[in-house]
Amino acid sequence: MSRYIGKRLLSAVVTLFVVAVVMFCLLEFLPGSPFNSEKLDPVQKQLMAAKYGLDQPAISRLGTYLVNLVQGDFGVSYNIIPDMDVSQMLTTRLPVTIRIGLQALVLGVVVGLVLGILSAVRRRGWIDNVSTFLAVLAFSIPSYVLALVLVYVVGFELKWLPIRYSADNPFESSILPTVSLAAYVMAVTARYARSEMLDCLESDYILLARAKGLPQAQVITSHALRNTMVSIITVLSPLLVGLITGSVVVEQIFGAPGLGQLLLTAINNTDYNIIIAISLVYSLVYVGSMLLVDVLYGVIDPRIRLAGSSS
Repeated sequence: MSRYIGKRLLSAVVTLFVVAVVMFCLLEFLPGSPFNSEKLDPVQKQLMAAKYGLDQPAISRLGTYLVNLVQGDFGVSYNIIPDMDVSQMLTTRLPVTIRIGLQALVLGVVVGLVLGILSAVRRRGWIDNVSTFLAVLAFSIPSYVLALVLVYVVGFELKWLPIRYSADNPFESSILPTVSLAAYVMAVTARYARSEMLDCLESDYILLARAKGLPQAQVITSHALRNTMVSIITVLSPLLVGLITGSVVVEQIFGAPGLGQLLLTAINNTDYNIIIAISLVYSLVYVGSMLLVDVLYGVIDPRIRLAGSSS
């Protein structure tokens, strides 16, 4: 297992290197520069480019950037907050995005898992119909549309929760963006949980467990749920990445100072270093979550762990 994890870590490093190079090349071909302000004349723009080394050949700048990247240096912001370290900007904003994303993931998985299990156990009953309807509805509504509805109904009309994110009250002010992002996670989890639970409940080992006289609750929790969780874990990684990267618009709606809001600002201002740094963070989240999923496979199902060790 340790050898497998080592290979995945090496693959992660190569992936991040490729992402950095590709993003640098893509931004190199974009028109314009970080210094497009009408207040700057051509001479001032040349001086600014020389100050940050943007007048050097692309291959030279790429080499310098990769060397600094290995040392943990993402460079500085060109125009959003001039000369401020990008690492410092990410440090202040990343916790907000991670907080909202993880809250949405936990809420969506827990609620979706409960709805999926109840739907499978009470198949074709009213619980199954209601949970299926809720899952289809949540799956069909984009997160930003749900966010706008929650802002108007819960925040503006009912005034139950704050509309704008506040660092002084991070939990209460993050409830609405969390619910907005968790709806899709709940729908996907409920669909997978219901399908897998139905397959498990109709399998031979479940029939044997019931023939032995085991209570229904023990049959579900000790036998069917374990195999169902393997499929749920499979979709956790893309769901987490989708929450982190898909929170761009939601963060804008609720004014949450996270990576999504910073990314949009950096794109509008062509701030190269910030764009590449956030892209690397997103890639790191994806690679890390995939590695975590592989480890959880072995924890939940020992057969997978044994197979991975033997390979």
